[in-house]
Amino acid sequence: MKKIITDVSKVLAKSFFKWFTTLALGLGLSFITLIIAVILIYFTEQHSSGISASAHTGIMGAIMGLIYLFASDFWATLLATLSLIVFPFLYLNIANKAALHGALYLLWKNNMEGWITEKFTFYTRRLVNKENSVAQKIDNKATVKARLINSIRSDQSTSKWQKKVLTYVLKKDQTRGYRHPC
Repeated sequence: MKKIITDVSKVLAKSFFKWFTTLALGLGLSFITLIIAVILIYFTEQHSSGISASAHTGIMGAIMGLIYLFASDFWATLLATLSLIVFPFLYLNIANKAALHGALYLLWKNNMEGWITEKFTFYTRRLVNKENSVAQKIDNKATVKARLINSIRSDQSTSKWQKKVLTYVLKKDQTRGYRHPC
């Protein structure tokens, strides 16, 4: 039991480090992109009087200044806007996926697939034992997956990281059904 806890904590630490480095690199690239865009905007609009005056007119002046920037230097302003608004969320999503894939790889590499199987067995037994009528209502694989995902998400004894790994494995399951090898 102690070996499983240490192995899972190592996988968790490595996946957190991967998440942090991916996010830090992404936000660093976003900051560099923002700096480049601001430099491009500054050098193209250096002698214009419309941009600096918009700061003293309130929110409407700021909106008009942004519209003016889009009209005068579209690509640099688009780059600045994307680096402030879109890119941080994109990098967060990429970091989450990279950490989850790294965690699954490390679980598989360290021969810990028994941990995942044990968790799925626990949730499946709990789902079937919950009500006998539930077992009769299960008519296809999608229903089973949806009920298992809901069961995993509502469990208070499983950590957030374990819930993410288990629901990701269930969502990515592409098997067509079990066939006996013989």
